[in-house]
Amino acid sequence: MKKLIISSLALLFVLFVIGGPAFAAYDMDGETITIKYPLDVPEYYTDGPGVDRVERVEQEYNTNIEFVYGPWQDFEEEVMSGVLAGDVPADAYVMQVPWMENLAAEGYLYPLDTAVDMVEYYEERVPEINNFYADVTFGPNIYGLPLVSDADPYTTSHIMGLAWNKSEFERLGLTSLYELEAAGEWNYETFMDKVAVLTQDKSDDGEIDYWGYGEYIDIIDPTFFVHANGGTLFREEDGQIVFAYDDPEAMEALELYYDLAENGYIGPDDPDEAAMFTQESHNFVNVTEHEDEWGWITYPTGEYGPERGMAPVWLNYTMVFPATIDGERAEAQIEIMSDLYQMTTDYLAMSEDEYEQEMLDEWAYSQNIADRESIEYFTHMLYNRNILNKHNYLADYELFGLVWLIANAELTPSESIAELGPAVQGGIDDLFEDIGRWAVEID
Repeated sequence: MKKLIISSLALLFVLFVIGGPAFAAYDMDGETITIKYPLDVPEYYTDGPGVDRVERVEQEYNTNIEFVYGPWQDFEEEVMSGVLAGDVPADAYVMQVPWMENLAAEGYLYPLDTAVDMVEYYEERVPEINNFYADVTFGPNIYGLPLVSDADPYTTSHIMGLAWNKSEFERLGLTSLYELEAAGEWNYETFMDKVAVLTQDKSDDGEIDYWGYGEYIDIIDPTFFVHANGGTLFREEDGQIVFAYDDPEAMEALELYYDLAENGYIGPDDPDEAAMFTQESHNFVNVTEHEDEWGWITYPTGEYGPERGMAPVWLNYTMVFPATIDGERAEAQIEIMSDLYQMTTDYLAMSEDEYEQEMLDEWAYSQNIADRESIEYFTHMLYNRNILNKHNYLADYELFGLVWLIANAELTPSESIAELGPAVQGGIDDLFEDIGRWAVEID
């Protein structure tokens, strides 16, 4: 690999004067940087406003940016076999965090913090992702870069909230959830009251055909309620990492979900069959195009939860580099990606306030949002997120089985934790035995 040439102080001065990057520029000597996406390559960079930015970055860093697509299910094998062969097809991969964890655990990814102080890097992030680095940490190292709004749907795609049918609430004379939340009364009690009324036999055939709550996935929905209520999967206690679903914040959320299932209040996550259901931020358009009027709101909270629900974040996307690159190349790629995706405040072409407003406007437009309140709650969620950390990693240790038993009212939360909690704790023990203590706080 050709040696990267760090620019001279004179060039730095010129760049500063003309408004270029605040950091040293890197000369890639004409080499191509290939970025591989698992779904679709964002049109923003291939046929939109980002084209000019790509061209500027290519010229400034003397490189070629190549965007390619590949099936996400092939990424793990592609990176592993490529690293072993010393020839990985791409220089950077956009993937969901669980796949990052699997590859990092086996040494197939480059630990970014060995090239750059990544904690400091993340502290300089634009507002909505400044708490993201805990999610991309595995063992003592940070492996992932953030993706910012230009790369939609890879940025905020898995912020979870509740879609609710405003029209159905009005038809039944129910108090608006926005009014309840503003009055500090959006809690488990009012949630269950609404769910009970909304669960109906609309066809009058003696069978329930419309539900108060629609389920996204039974092995994960209860966990969204846990994290919205301030709970967490595990915590530190006397120097040990322990399973935390028996904490008050988690337990009351799991008990709420068990009650939903036991009372038959759970149906499919279909706007024609449920009045409220879990919805990803990038799929809210699925309900805004419905004939009824819908809103988006945080989950309710219980006695032990925060005043306003937090936003569960699941399956975030991140950008990783294969282990075949060296530190000098990694440092250069981090800088180039920061410029290309405007990952740092230094590269923003506008103030942070302007950036936030533009991001909210883009989200509202892309999701066909009509009501101001949904945008306000989305803003709250951006700043009050609770990441579901290592859930997929622990799936092999009965975590999803434990949650399934609760979601289907097979066992109460206490019974399910008593039966399968030791297996989950065993997975946590194995996890931390393998990777050591994290370099960041567990929250």
